[in-house]
Amino acid sequence: MSGFPNFTQALQVFGQKQVESAKMYLGGSGKGGSKLEQSLKYDVKGSFNEKPTVSFFMNEYGGFVDTGVTGTQNRTSQLNSKFANELFGFTSQPAFKTSSKSIPPSAIDKWVIKKGLEGTRDAKGRFISRSALKWLIAVSIHRKGLSHSGFFSIPLQKNLEDLTPALEGALKKDLQKNINPQKYFV
Repeated sequence: MSGFPNFTQALQVFGQKQVESAKMYLGGSGKGGSKLEQSLKYDVKGSFNEKPTVSFFMNEYGGFVDTGVTGTQNRTSQLNSKFANELFGFTSQPAFKTSSKSIPPSAIDKWVIKKGLEGTRDAKGRFISRSALKWLIAVSIHRKGLSHSGFFSIPLQKNLEDLTPALEGALKKDLQKNINPQKYFV
């Protein structure tokens, strides 16, 4: 990348801008400060002469948070974007299967503790234990699904539009610096 520093810097700026935008979207959707936000990273590899690549990294479940998951009874709150599905490797909108069991309540235990939902009362005023509350939440998620946030795919579309002019300008600067007119033009 030594011969094209502006090109490399433009890719670095793109990666940094995408990670910052994704973190901002997560914060706006109420998921800020999460392990998902902390896991967002990027890396630029390759060179102009080779295959330059900007890679993004996040926890595995990031794709489900971005696109949402269709529930068994509710099919309206998902992103259902072909771009987002392809971005995360989904062939179609992720959905809970009607024949499968609900998600395990232990999977949401830490979330319940973090939210401070120790136990509560039902409509009749009866106390509901935390284990029963976890089960009820798991069943609700299975039926209603997970709403989309678009935290990564929405800003990526905008940042990709801005990338082309940035790369063109950076490449112009690098070529002006690297081209020797006496060598190529007689």
